[in-house]
Amino acid sequence: LSIAMPTITSISSSAVTCLYTVSEQLPWGGGKGLLISSCVKQLNEELKPSGFLDTLSAARDGAVGGSGDALFCVASLAGSSSSKELDFVVKTANGFMAGRASGSGEDKFASLVAMCVTIGDIPGLGTCRPSINKSIKKTHVAKVAAAIKKVACDDLEESKYRNAAAICLGVLSSLRYSTDDVSRSESTQRNDNGKRFDLESLLRAKDGTVMLQTLRDVANSHHHIKSSISIKCLDSLLTSLQPVALPGTFYLVIETILKDTKSDELKSSCVSLLASQLESRRRVGFDGRGFVDLTTRLLKMPVDDLSGLLGRHSLPTIMSSLSDLICQVSTTAGEDVIRNMWLICKAYLHIATDCTVAFTSGLNKLLGLASAEKNTSKPAFSPALLRFARNFVAGTMFEDLSAQAIPTKEETFQEVWEGYVHIRGLACDSDNHSKKTEISKTNLFGHSVCSALALKSLRDAEAWVARQSVFEHAGAARTDLLSILSLSSHIQNEQEMIETIKSTLDVMLVKGSDTLGLYLVAAKVAFWWESRRLHQVEIIDAPQEEVSSSSSLIMDRNLCFKLNDFSSATLVETFNLLLADLPKKLALLCNRWGAAEDVCNRVSRILGQVSRSANTQLETCLREIVLFMNGGT
Repeated sequence: LSIAMPTITSISSSAVTCLYTVSEQLPWGGGKGLLISSCVKQLNEELKPSGFLDTLSAARDGAVGGSGDALFCVASLAGSSSSKELDFVVKTANGFMAGRASGSGEDKFASLVAMCVTIGDIPGLGTCRPSINKSIKKTHVAKVAAAIKKVACDDLEESKYRNAAAICLGVLSSLRYSTDDVSRSESTQRNDNGKRFDLESLLRAKDGTVMLQTLRDVANSHHHIKSSISIKCLDSLLTSLQPVALPGTFYLVIETILKDTKSDELKSSCVSLLASQLESRRRVGFDGRGFVDLTTRLLKMPVDDLSGLLGRHSLPTIMSSLSDLICQVSTTAGEDVIRNMWLICKAYLHIATDCTVAFTSGLNKLLGLASAEKNTSKPAFSPALLRFARNFVAGTMFEDLSAQAIPTKEETFQEVWEGYVHIRGLACDSDNHSKKTEISKTNLFGHSVCSALALKSLRDAEAWVARQSVFEHAGAARTDLLSILSLSSHIQNEQEMIETIKSTLDVMLVKGSDTLGLYLVAAKVAFWWESRRLHQVEIIDAPQEEVSSSSSLIMDRNLCFKLNDFSSATLVETFNLLLADLPKKLALLCNRWGAAEDVCNRVSRILGQVSRSANTQLETCLREIVLFMNGGT
C-alpha cells in the first residue's frame, strides 16, 4: 500500500489523509511505520505521528513490542531533519542490536533497515527507485555503514542478523543521487523564468571514463549552442553516443537541445540518438522508459508543432522506430502511437513520401516479428495490439491511401504502394485478419494495386471495372484507366487469362459495349503479349496479316506509376493504341489456347446488342475481333 501511495495521491489527496488518520489508530508493528511515513511524504506536511516516542521509551524499559516499526517511521521521516534526530535513530538501533533495549527479532531487523532509510529511499519500502537524500552528510553515512558493518562481521551475532546486515550493506552500495528533483525544479525555472537546464547535473558517469568526458563535452557545447562550432561539435558528440546505452535521464538532454537549437542538422542528430535508445539491442538492465515517454509525448503534438521542433527531415527517423517503440508500451499506448504516426504521414503525403515509406517499413518489421513469434509463449507485444495493427492496415490505412495516393504529375507514390502491398500481405494472411472493403470509385486504385495478393480480389476488381461506362468527355476517368493498367499485370498463367477474358465479356453482355471491359481486355492482352515475348512468334502462326506489337512495347508491370504525368486525354490515346492492336493479338492467343470459339461467340452476341449510340471505336474493335477469329483479314 505504501508503494501505491503516489498513485493514490494523484487520484485524491483526501484519500491519503484518510489512510493516515486510520493508520494512526493502529498499534505499532506489522508495517504501520511504512504506511505512515509514506502518507506524510505524499502530504508534504510537517506531521509527526503520535505515540512513537512513547513506544520507543517503553521499549527501552521492556514494556511493549513494535518498537522497530516505530523506529523505522522515525528514521524515514528524519532523512531531511537535523543531525540530532539522525543520531537518535542510530543510537537507538545500536541499542536494539546490543540487547540494551527490549524488542523482538523483528525489531532488530527493522532497526537495521531503519539506519539505511536515514540515508535514502530503499526500493520496495515506499518507493520504486533507490536514491540518496540530498541533504545527508558524509559523516552520517560513514557512521551508519560502520554500525551495520559491525553487525555483519560479528561472529558472536546470530547468522540471520549478520546476513541481514550484509544485505543492508548491499542496499547502501546501490543508492545513487536522484536527478528527478533537480530536473523537475529546473524545468519549472525554464518554463517560468526562461532559464535552461543545467545539463551537467543530469549527466553522470564513472570518474575517469571516456563516457564522463564525452558527457561533459556535451554540456559544454550546449552552453555555447548558438555558436556554429559548438553546433558541429555537439552534432558529432550526439552521433558518437548512438551505439551506447545512455543513462535514463539523458532524454531530458535530448529534449532540451531540441528546444534550444534551430539547426536542422543538430535536430536530426538528436532524433537519431533518441531512436537509437529505443532499439531492443540495449544492454540488460537498461532503463529506457524516459526515451519511450519522450517519444510518445512528441507524437501527440500537433503536426506543425512537431515538425517545427524536430525538423521535417527528421520525421522519417521517428516513423522507422515504430517496431521498437511498440514493444515497450501498453496496448492502448501502442494503438495511439500507430494512429498518431499515421496522422503525421498523411499530413506530408503530398509533400514527400519518406515519412509514409518509413512508417510502412516499421509496420513491416512489426508484423514480421509477429509472424516469427507465432508459436512462442511470450510474444513481444499483445495479441490485441497485433489485431489492431492488422485491422488498421486493412481498413484505415487502405482507405486513406486509396483516396490520397493516386499517381500525379508531382508524385508517383510507387514506393508507398509497394511497401503497403507487402505489409497488407502480412496483415491479411487469413480471412480472420482481412477487413472486407467494398470497391468504389474512391478506393478502386487501391484495390487494383492490392489485387495481386488474392485471385478473388483480382476477379472482384476486374468485374467492377468492366461494369463502368466510358465517360463521354475523355472516354474514361483517369483513375479508372490507371487502375486498369495496374490490373493488367496481375495474371499468372494462361488459364487465368482465359477466365478473365471470358468473364469480362460476360459482363459486357449484360452492361453493353460502352464499358471499360474492352479497355481491360486490351491492356491485359498487351501486357501478356510483351511479358511472354509473343511478338517474336513465327509469322506462320499469326493470321494472314502480321500481328502488330508496337503498343505492347510500352507495357510494364509498374506502368500505372510511370504514366503519372499523363492527363486523362493522353491516357485515352494510349488505350486507343492498345485497342487498335487487340483484334489480331486476341485472335492469335485464343487460337493458340483453343478458346477462339467461346470468345468469338461472346463477342458476336455483344455486337448483336450494340445500339446506334454506341462508341464507334469500341464497336469497330469488336467487329475486327470476330473477323480475325474467323480467319478474315
